Amino acid sequence: MKMMKRILGLLLALVLVLSVFPAAAFASGTLVEVEITDAVNGASYTVTSLETGESGPFSYAMPEGDVTVLFFFSYTCGNCAATFNDLADEAWLGSEKLHLVAVESNGATAEQTRACVERELGAARQHFNVYYGNSSLQWVYARYLGLGGSITWPLILVIRSEGGANVLRYAGVGAWDAEDIRNSVAHLLEGWEINHSYDVVTTRVSGVAHYEWLAEELRQLNAARAEQGLPALVLSNILTEYAMQRAAECAVYYSHTRPSEEGCFSVGNGGAAYRAVTGGYLNAENIGVGYMTVSEAMSGWLNSPGHYANIMNTNSGSVGFGVFESQNEYYVVQLFGTRSGDALPPLTTPVERIVAVDCLRMLVEEDVGGYRTEPMSLNVGESAYFELSAPNWQWYYTHALVPVDQTVTDAAGRTIAELKDGVLTALAPGTGTVKIEVCEGLGKSFTLTVAGGGTLPYDLDCDGDEDAADAACLFRLVSEGADAPDVNGDGKGNNRDAIGLFRRTVCTTETPGPTKEEEDAAVYARLIAMKASYPEGMSWTNSNYYGWNGGIFSGGYGCAGFAFLLSDAAFGDAPARQITDFTYEDLRVGDILRINHNSHSVVILEKHEDHVVLAEGNFNSSIHWGRTLSREQVMQGDYVITRYPA
Repeated sequence: MKMMKRILGLLLALVLVLSVFPAAAFASGTLVEVEITDAVNGASYTVTSLETGESGPFSYAMPEGDVTVLFFFSYTCGNCAATFNDLADEAWLGSEKLHLVAVESNGATAEQTRACVERELGAARQHFNVYYGNSSLQWVYARYLGLGGSITWPLILVIRSEGGANVLRYAGVGAWDAEDIRNSVAHLLEGWEINHSYDVVTTRVSGVAHYEWLAEELRQLNAARAEQGLPALVLSNILTEYAMQRAAECAVYYSHTRPSEEGCFSVGNGGAAYRAVTGGYLNAENIGVGYMTVSEAMSGWLNSPGHYANIMNTNSGSVGFGVFESQNEYYVVQLFGTRSGDALPPLTTPVERIVAVDCLRMLVEEDVGGYRTEPMSLNVGESAYFELSAPNWQWYYTHALVPVDQTVTDAAGRTIAELKDGVLTALAPGTGTVKIEVCEGLGKSFTLTVAGGGTLPYDLDCDGDEDAADAACLFRLVSEGADAPDVNGDGKGNNRDAIGLFRRTVCTTETPGPTKEEEDAAVYARLIAMKASYPEGMSWTNSNYYGWNGGIFSGGYGCAGFAFLLSDAAFGDAPARQITDFTYEDLRVGDILRINHNSHSVVILEKHEDHVVLAEGNFNSSIHWGRTLSREQVMQGDYVITRYPA
C-alpha cells in the first residue's frame, strides 16, 4: 500500500490562479487549501429552499470580500451531526460578511431536513440558509476536487468573492471541528485573528536537507518554462532556506497552513529578508510528499494544473527548493518569488529544524519498546525507548519528536529515573510519576516503578538470574531482620515472600499459549455468535451509535459503530492499534478495515489467500454478513485497526 502511495505521491499547491487538487489531498476532517476559479456554476442546479419552500437555481452570490461556508450533508450522517453539534454554540456564526449555506444532498424530504438541522444545530440554525432536493451539485464539486465518483458527507467548501468571481479557497470531507472551520474563515476575512486552542510550542524535527537536488530541480523547471517561451527563474538562497523550513514543517503537518496555524507565506517573518534584499515578495508555493527523485516530483507537479500554473507564472523571477528527508519520507517544496536571487552551492547535511506547532495539532503518546503500557515497570539499569510525538495528520507515515527531558523522583524526592533524548533510564528502586505537559492542560502522566538492584526484579545476589539462590537470600534477610522485598504485594517483606519466590523460580512451568490459528478461530466464533442478535438485514444506519473500549476512538455512528460493537464482542477491553502502512499478511480475523476513501468500516470475518469475508453495518442502511473483498480491493483500504498485540 505504501509503495502505491509513493508512486502516486501527494501534491498540494497554493496558487494565485486555478488549482485542482487530487483526491489524496483530502483526509477526513482536515482542511485543504485550494483555489478553483472556474468551478461549476451553481445556477445550473435547482434546489428547494427549506425557508420558503420555493425551488429555483442554486446561487451563493455575495458582496466582494464576503465568505460563504457551504455544507453538503446527509440527514442520516453521523459525521454531519457531529460537525453541526460542534457549531451549535459558536457566536462567530452570526458575523457580518459570513454566509452559511447547508444543502441536504441525500434525498431527504423537507420534514427530514428540517428535523435534522433543528436537532443538530440548535440555536445556530438561525444563521443558516438550508436547501434540499439535489445531489448533482455535490457530485460536480467532488469531481472538481479530484474525489472521483464517490459522495462523502459532509463535504464542506469555504468560498470567497474575489474580483467579481466566487473562488473556492478551502475544502474538506468528514467530521470537522468548529475551530478548524472558524480558522479557515479567519484566513480569508480581514480583522479576524487565528484562534489557538492551546499555546504554540516548538518541537524538533530531525532529518536531512538535500541541497544536492537543487541544481537538477532548477534545470528541469527552467527546461519546462523554456518550452513555453518563458524566461528562466534564478535560484534564490533566501527562498531556498524558506523552502527548507517549509519542507521540515510539512513533516509535522502536510499543508499550506503551517503547523502554527499561520499561512505558508508567513515563513521567514513574511519573507522579510527576501523583500529587504530583492524588493520582491512570495507569490506561490508547491508542496509534495512520497517522491524519491527530482524527476518524480517534477513530473507530478507538471502534470497537475495548479502546480503547473505556479511553475509557469510570468510574475515570478526566482525560486527556492526545499527537500527534507524525515523518517524515510521526502517532503519537497517549491517557493516562488517575484524578483531574482543568487544561487546556493549544493550541500547535503543532517539538520535539526525547529518548528512552531499549535498544541491543537499535538497528539501526545508514549511508545515504549513498540508497545504502550501504563503503569510502567523497569529494573535498575534498564532503559526503554520513550517518545512523545506530534503525528502528521495529513500524511500518516511521519511525526515530529516532542522534546521532553526530565528527572523522575519518588515521594521522598530521590531520583529513580531519567528521561533524556527519548530514552527513559531506571537509576534506583522506587515509585514515581512521569509527567509530560506539552502545553497547559495537554499532556500525559503515568506511574513508573523501578525494582531491584540486579538485572531482574528479585535477583538479590546480582548473578543475572532470578532463582532459588535468591529465595535463600530472602530467607536470610528475613531471619536477620533486614529490609526484605515485598514479593507477594501484601505490604510486608517476610517468609511468605521467600516461599513465594522459591515457588516462582523452582516450581513454575510455562504453559504454551494458543497458536495464531487457534486465536483466529476463537475470534471468529465470538463474532459469528453476534449474528443471532444482529441478523442479516437488520436496520443499522448512521443514527446507531456504539461506545468503544478499544481506546483510539470513544465510539462511532453507523458502520463504525457496528464495527466497534463486533470488535468489543471479540476482544473485550483489549487496546487497539491503528496500522496505516499495512500488508495483506498483517490482516487477521476481527480486524477493522477502513475503506471507500475513509468513509466505511468493515470487520474481517474470514481471511483467505485471495479475498476476505466481511461483517458490516450501515451497508444499504442495514447489517450484512458475508460480502467479500478481493485481495486487491483490500489493499486499496485506508487503514486497519487491530486488537491483537504488536
